[in-house]
Amino acid sequence: MARIDVWRALADGIAAGRPVALVAVVDGRGSSPGKAGDLLAVARSGPLAGTVGGGVGEAAAIERAMTLLARGESLRQALPLLLKQTHRTIAGSPSGMICGGEQRIAIVPLERSSLPAIEALLRALGAGRQACWAISSRPGGGIELAADGTATGWQEDGDGWRYLARSGPDCEAWLIGGGHVSLALSALLVRLDFRVVVCEERCGIASFEQNTHAHERLRCDYAGLGERIRAGRTSFVGIMTHDWQGDRCCLAALAGKELAYLGLLGSRSKIARLTAGLTLPDCFHAPMGLPIGSHTPDEIAVSIAAEMLLVRSRLAATRAAALRES
Repeated sequence: MARIDVWRALADGIAAGRPVALVAVVDGRGSSPGKAGDLLAVARSGPLAGTVGGGVGEAAAIERAMTLLARGESLRQALPLLLKQTHRTIAGSPSGMICGGEQRIAIVPLERSSLPAIEALLRALGAGRQACWAISSRPGGGIELAADGTATGWQEDGDGWRYLARSGPDCEAWLIGGGHVSLALSALLVRLDFRVVVCEERCGIASFEQNTHAHERLRCDYAGLGERIRAGRTSFVGIMTHDWQGDRCCLAALAGKELAYLGLLGSRSKIARLTAGLTLPDCFHAPMGLPIGSHTPDEIAVSIAAEMLLVRSRLAATRAAALRES
């Protein structure tokens, strides 16, 4: 997850000279409230942004972070803490939760030396790009940038540990049409870790101009979308132009392209007429969105975002299974 709010809170705290700490789930097994990569920013006064799963497990991590930050000058030499939480009542030291899993949570106090790396992360994430970073058990280590392509996850490092993560979107959502549904959907998909590109061929469309959520806005002819959108199982496309001619043009440009998701907004009768005579891929979804009885732009956006999430999670599960077999 990008969690720009967490990185921004940490950067602001460091820049203002306030002690802050990054709390991160770095490893987990079984059913746990927080998953590896979940992040939380904490100050002496309490949590600032993010979550590592909520409940009593998160409360315990926040309390430990606040205690660590209260040390003042000794913070410079403080070792990052590593909490192991076991969410079973029969455990030797149960966390108080009964979901059945285990997780490790790192608490890393941050100094000004971490600010350049955090600011670089913020620039990348704000542009919708992925960024790799690392934390470790060495004192004063803070946040480090890591090279792209580095294996991520929890690693034993001699007598200590190291955690490498990749933040930011690994899928790109192209929303074709800059209307009200596109505007509402952009806000959702950015928070759900998609890189969002909105395309509109008309000029002077207020909802397109007001869309400050999307990472990129393009004014372009729909007929040329096949050349702009990258083929592959990380590209999601939602067609929602202002009229059926625009929809038909987009379908003709994209029907033969390999994509993770190709969706079309509209009624069943409209879709039947638009798709007549076209050979459409297995990834085609129409009417676009899960059937939740949606009517308003916000409700429709929720239904589409949910369907895209479902497709993304299934593709991720397929990739993980393939890796286990290889």
